[in-house]
Amino acid sequence: MHSATPKHLHPLLGKRLIDWVVDAARELGPDPLVVVTSPDIVDAFDGVELAVQPEPRGTGDAVAAARERLAGFEGDVLVVSGDVPALTGSLLQRLLETHREAGAAATVLSFEPSDPIEYGRVLRDDGLSARSTPRSTPSPPRSSGPRWSGSTPTTRRASST
Repeated sequence: MHSATPKHLHPLLGKRLIDWVVDAARELGPDPLVVVTSPDIVDAFDGVELAVQPEPRGTGDAVAAARERLAGFEGDVLVVSGDVPALTGSLLQRLLETHREAGAAATVLSFEPSDPIEYGRVLRDDGLSARSTPRSTPSPPRSSGPRWSGSTPTTRRASST
């Protein structure tokens, strides 16, 4: 997008992109619900716990930024990008159910787009392992749009922007 407004704050059908995502996550009843944001727009959110990511360094760094807000929480982790308004609470619930039923350490939700050039890629080599690449990587796409859920002995629940 060619705009000074961060992508996740652009409106779609009367709501900002991030609001669609937060509303979908709220359907799962997370406590707390943490939104990771830049220092420039901390005033743009109400009704959620905020964690600040000083510089945009990717999803892993966003999750690390949320860690302090989630001190003492034990449970499943759900990390969702703030610019995916088509996600629904029922889809996120099915992702968590699949993750739990499989007893997986991590679960990735991805899709196969009609035009993969516009998206990052999730490359699978054997159905059990995967890696994500940025959209500028010229490798052939398998599927796109990573969203993940994971469990560890020290898990945290977060929604990242």
